[in-house]
Amino acid sequence: MNEQEKKEYQKKYHLTHKEKWKTYYQAHKEEWREYGKKYYQTHKEKWSTPEYKRKFMEQRRLRIQQLRKQCIFLLGSKCSNLNCLVPGGCLDTRCLHIDHKLSNGSRERRKWGNQYKFYNRVLEHLDEYQILCANCNWIKRVELKEDGRKS
Repeated sequence: MNEQEKKEYQKKYHLTHKEKWKTYYQAHKEEWREYGKKYYQTHKEKWSTPEYKRKFMEQRRLRIQQLRKQCIFLLGSKCSNLNCLVPGGCLDTRCLHIDHKLSNGSRERRKWGNQYKFYNRVLEHLDEYQILCANCNWIKRVELKEDGRKS
């Protein structure tokens, strides 16, 4: 088994046994923390190099882009507003926003903290979100007084 096949196997195994790993991690949380601290101390020099930081940030950026594309695809890949200004709904993913149907986006962003956690939450609860183009999203915000204005 070459390195690529090994990675694919491990990824599939992890996805199919996700709950098992979750309960195992919860039961052995302190051991994992200790292991992480030791690992960090032995590899600290490697992680502090600019090349490693650059590579890590690039991988993170690509992971987040991939998650966003997956969310948009599963939510329909076009603006879900029937009165969208673009005939048939906007299809350009650059101007599509993931919108909270319940209008609780700011609370949720504070709760989840970062994009990675947010996109994973969207994937788990697709029924609570919709896709809107930038125009429709702003129109909704103004109509529901979500834009922070007092008047």
